[in-house]
Amino acid sequence: MKKAVFLPALAIVFSAFSIADEQPLEFEAGYLVDGKPGLQPSGLAICSGEIVFVSDKHEQEIYKLVFHPQGAAKQGVAEVKTWKTLSSIPAPPKQDFSFTMRFRRFVAELAGISGGMDWEGIACDRFGNTFLASEYYFSILKIDASGKMEWLADDLYRSGNKAGLFQKDNAYIEGLTLQDGALLLAAEREPRGIIALDGGSASFHVQPEPQSSGQDLPLDYTGLEAYNDKIIALERNHYQVCQLSQQYESKPCYSFKEVATSSDWGYNTGKYGLAEGVAVDGSSLWIIVDNNGDTRKADADDSRSTILKFKNPF
Repeated sequence: MKKAVFLPALAIVFSAFSIADEQPLEFEAGYLVDGKPGLQPSGLAICSGEIVFVSDKHEQEIYKLVFHPQGAAKQGVAEVKTWKTLSSIPAPPKQDFSFTMRFRRFVAELAGISGGMDWEGIACDRFGNTFLASEYYFSILKIDASGKMEWLADDLYRSGNKAGLFQKDNAYIEGLTLQDGALLLAAEREPRGIIALDGGSASFHVQPEPQSSGQDLPLDYTGLEAYNDKIIALERNHYQVCQLSQQYESKPCYSFKEVATSSDWGYNTGKYGLAEGVAVDGSSLWIIVDNNGDTRKADADDSRSTILKFKNPF
């Protein structure tokens, strides 16, 4: 992969201090994701008018959600349906991993705790193409309208690592979107960053210090969305979505913490956030939660994940 100088038109500012300026998102509704056990939602997008997502350990399926409002106001069920089935996925391009990285992967695969595609992002374009980001293989799979599949990125690990990304184990690619024909990827944390893929070139922007907030939580990205020439980033650990400026100026962030940690929608989990994907469909902004099998505060027997709907502030 050819590495290009980072283009000003794709430059992204990293506002490490925006947490204090956050405004609350306006909650519209929440839905329990139902119909498929063991889901770990990890990427969200609007494709052909459908809300679709991928799941960490379900590499041969892309899912869509069918919404059924029921019961109390602002609460319903999102039924999971298969949107696309992926069969005969071609072998991913070989990455130029370091010796340490190769050893880690070997041990993890031997122990059965790693491997597979590990989809962490999904995006679609107006031509019917679907793009999936594989964290494990540091690559993007393109699926065209006819179902033909091809990998688009090679040498992403080595070039990203040289730029300063991918320093933390299991904190690599999280989030994928399209802007002006370029694919944008989020590198998760410590440091977090944005990768722009345009044709055969890659450009990188790495967040400078600090890498943690005053709350002693890593500053991270777990989702990206492009909307009306704006790039929106999901910051999981701080329960917020932020617009990333193209003019190197800070933009306000919007918090969903009050809803995501509430007795109705929160989970019995630790201090870290759980949101994995963000999507915008005009007037509404959607956030999907990967609860990792944890149970809900509202029901200790319920381990379904959730998708939250807010008014779009962007």
